[in-house]
Amino acid sequence: MNKISGETYEIPEEEEEAGVMPADEDLEAVLPDMIGEYELQDEDGEFPYWIGFVDFMQSEPGGYIFIASGEGSESTIATLIAVDLEGSIVGVKILSHKETNGLDEKLDEIRDGESEPWFLHQFIGKTTSDTIALTEDGGTIEAMTEAAKTSKAITVSIDSGLKKLMEILESSGQ
Repeated sequence: MNKISGETYEIPEEEEEAGVMPADEDLEAVLPDMIGEYELQDEDGEFPYWIGFVDFMQSEPGGYIFIASGEGSESTIATLIAVDLEGSIVGVKILSHKETNGLDEKLDEIRDGESEPWFLHQFIGKTTSDTIALTEDGGTIEAMTEAAKTSKAITVSIDSGLKKLMEILESSGQ
């Protein structure tokens, strides 16, 4: 199941300094149906991520979640990314930003003939073997109109975060 959500919230300054931590409903929004909950890995490390479990005993992983952060025009943009066991992006949600007013509308924009917000939907199905980059940089991700720097920040952070997650999972034998 693919999940896309453009819902965002502004984080209080003290939380921003400490880093963004998603609420349980954020984790469920990008990687639903994990009845065994979500287990945070490497909480104090360089790259914290969550394992979503499909069973109550938490013995069978169903996917992984990480936060991708990039510098936009006016703020750090934190994006929550869910990946299935094969390394394909299955969920995307903007966690927080302090970009210009109107970005939320751009993120939630649904184009004619489509049923999902178009910008975030472009990441669904992407893996590390894809070129996750804006079209102007040789990729397949189309930038949001009048939000090129923000689009690039989100895209670059998702690409580097996905590569980092897959590197960690490969080195740990997962």
